[in-house]
Amino acid sequence: MFGFSSSMLAMIVTDDGKAACAEIDRVADRGSTILQGHGGYGGQPKDVVLCACSNKQLYEIEHAVQAIDPGCFIIMLQSNEVHGEGFRQLELGKSENSESK
Repeated sequence: MFGFSSSMLAMIVTDDGKAACAEIDRVADRGSTILQGHGGYGGQPKDVVLCACSNKQLYEIEHAVQAIDPGCFIIMLQSNEVHGEGFRQLELGKSENSESK
């Protein structure tokens, strides 16, 4: 159903993005990205941490981040493909369907 390079994506809305990133690195050895957000109702500033990972790592990340920030909001998404360091590398100029001769 999904491509060979499918994985999970965690979106974590928290007050302390740096602590969440450090915890993700500690428990899953994964990098993450902090985006700046604002609460839609109250307008409070929030960090949104993105992390692509495996199913097993998502479970570890979820529990570790909730332990340091019980009030965080975690969205878990299935991603069809992930390209980049630690995942499948995208090679420009090559078609995925072309065969080498």
